[in-house]
Amino acid sequence: MFRSAILTAALLLSALVAGPAFAATVNAVTTASVNLRAGPGTHYPIVTVLPDYADVAIHGCLADYSWCDISWSRERGWVSAHYLSVSYPGGPVIVSPVIAPRIGVTVVVFNQNYWRRHYVGRPWYGRWSSYGPVTSSRSVTCEPGQCSGSRTITGPRRTVTGGSTVTW
Repeated sequence: MFRSAILTAALLLSALVAGPAFAATVNAVTTASVNLRAGPGTHYPIVTVLPDYADVAIHGCLADYSWCDISWSRERGWVSAHYLSVSYPGGPVIVSPVIAPRIGVTVVVFNQNYWRRHYVGRPWYGRWSSYGPVTSSRSVTCEPGQCSGSRTITGPRRTVTGGSTVTW
């Protein structure tokens, strides 16, 4: 009985510890020399420059599949999906919202935990608030004969708000 409980606990612990280590990755190749960035956007610092045809592992992409979290050599960071080619029946294709789910690319998020896990010791590590994620919100109000809406985009350095009204 005691031995069975220990074996069960050991199996459970190994599953919990090994789970993230065995998370699925998808192999890809860069289509050009491209910047590996510390976050999903061109306003994030450059981690390194990837050469043409670099073999990379995709750990996941944002929900819109615009940027992907990848690793190359000992580096980890984000690359625009437009620069990642994967093997697909019929030949190599660029990572896109249509292809990515079919080949097993998972959706991941970028947040401060990611930053802390991968960039401690980098010169820009302590400046998270300068680079934090960009968010967008939208609101629309309609009345008979008229709709008006506004959109707010908040980034690490500023907030931009715009609006419009349509009358018919």
